[in-house]
Amino acid sequence: MRDSDGKGRERIGAASLVRIAVFAALLGVILYVLSVTVFDGASWFKRGWIINRNARVAAIEAEPENTIDVLALGNSLGVSAICPPEMWDRYGITVFNCGQDGANPVETCAVAERILTMQKPKICLIETDMLYQGNKDMMLRQVALKMPFQNAFPMIRYHNVWMTAVQVHPFRTYFKGYLVNGVTDAYTGGAYYEPTQEREEIKPIYLYYLRKMIRVLRSRGVVPVLYSAPSPGNYSMARHNRISDLAAEEDVLYYDMNEDPEAIGINWQEDTRDGGMHLNVRGAAKVSLDLADLLTSRYALEDHRGQAGYEDWENMIPIYRQTADEMSGTCYTELEEPFGIINW
Repeated sequence: MRDSDGKGRERIGAASLVRIAVFAALLGVILYVLSVTVFDGASWFKRGWIINRNARVAAIEAEPENTIDVLALGNSLGVSAICPPEMWDRYGITVFNCGQDGANPVETCAVAERILTMQKPKICLIETDMLYQGNKDMMLRQVALKMPFQNAFPMIRYHNVWMTAVQVHPFRTYFKGYLVNGVTDAYTGGAYYEPTQEREEIKPIYLYYLRKMIRVLRSRGVVPVLYSAPSPGNYSMARHNRISDLAAEEDVLYYDMNEDPEAIGINWQEDTRDGGMHLNVRGAAKVSLDLADLLTSRYALEDHRGQAGYEDWENMIPIYRQTADEMSGTCYTELEEPFGIINW
């Protein structure tokens, strides 16, 4: 009797596992189909329905495969600092700003893995402020569990696009990930890099995922480059020292633009939009051209100007110049707010 009961329980257990496996498989198929049809990030972005922090990830999905030379990642400092039109106009290199507001190394590593299935950049610029992004460890562990599913099934990433689709159409124009911000709010605090041997520690989980990202990039033939955008509100010598140590440990180039921002022409009376936290369009142009000078002098980056297949980049420049002029003194959130558009 016991043997038969045991075998019965085994059969019931096996049947339950089969049902779970079948359900999981069907769910995976449904999520995949929805991801490539209804919740296709590239097509939704083109319609202007994705304006939240995932907009740039959706935008790069719309780019022709293997046409991006330089991938730029980071949080809002990188978002505001890298202006691809300026870099194209001077050097003809294709740079895509795929940063995310509030990004941390956990999700940025997953974003890099996603993009590398579509693009083969030669360089990846990583803005380092995300190493000090103020997130709780529990939330970061949840993000680490969620990101592989977002990569496999993009509809999970874009599930809330309907919130924008039902609103008034937003005004935003993304220039290969860059949004023009013409607001000026001066920084008046003076020098902010005081000599010290102190080091501000980085969360172990951030170190783990940054190192993982570097390994992933190198395994795909991509050169990682760390940089710190000028920002008195976010950087200090203690942070510089720790990031320098990390770069040396990983044998990665590190360029800290806070050591001598005036050398690249930064004027803190004109080039920041919020008192020294983030750059405006004038500051972004200076940082972008300085980085382009560095990258083109050290790495074999091709000038694509005049080449077939890059007409979209050529056509972008006059629109960017006009937009920069029209946005002087304002930004998209200020323009959209009266129309009830939600900005994440």
